[in-house]
Amino acid sequence: METLTLVRTVGLGLSLIGCVGTAHASSFSGQLNSQGYDVLTVMVPTDGVVDIEYTAGYDDPTFSLFDNSGVHLVTNDDVTGAISKITLNLTANTYSLLISYCCNSWLYILDSDAVFSVTDGFNKGSYWFSGTGTLKGMRADLDLGMPPFFAQRAPYTVTVTGAQLSRVPEPATLSLIGPGLLGVSLRFRRRD
Repeated sequence: METLTLVRTVGLGLSLIGCVGTAHASSFSGQLNSQGYDVLTVMVPTDGVVDIEYTAGYDDPTFSLFDNSGVHLVTNDDVTGAISKITLNLTANTYSLLISYCCNSWLYILDSDAVFSVTDGFNKGSYWFSGTGTLKGMRADLDLGMPPFFAQRAPYTVTVTGAQLSRVPEPATLSLIGPGLLGVSLRFRRRD
């Protein structure tokens, strides 16, 4: 049995690493931002089937998966009423998973000429594959939109099998960490 490690980024860029043991699935809990979405890094250690399922939180989420260069791979369409889930055969690599309120995200995918399919070969439901959409483009689109009140800062839980999840730090957070740590180090040097 494979051992999975769950990496969760917290606070000042520190990581809490906890071994999940010999279980094949691990869960990650987070919170949507003020625009009603969150981005996680999906680390696939070996080629194989990866299953990502929304297991708790607000209603009507949508998953969008992007490759390591930010190109759109697949988005599940929740209009079928199915649980948000993506199961794909992925190569070992790093991917990005955007979790968002349903209609705001898949309407962007519609505008990017994505290829539609009623199945992905693993799950029932509707999916948008490939297309011209990008993670950067979808984030910009979501940042301009007005999310439903209940989706803002809503908590969620995602369960993953065959991969590891971690949060993608916000660019603004990273830019504040550097100067803050520099100030702390200079303060301690002056006391010497």
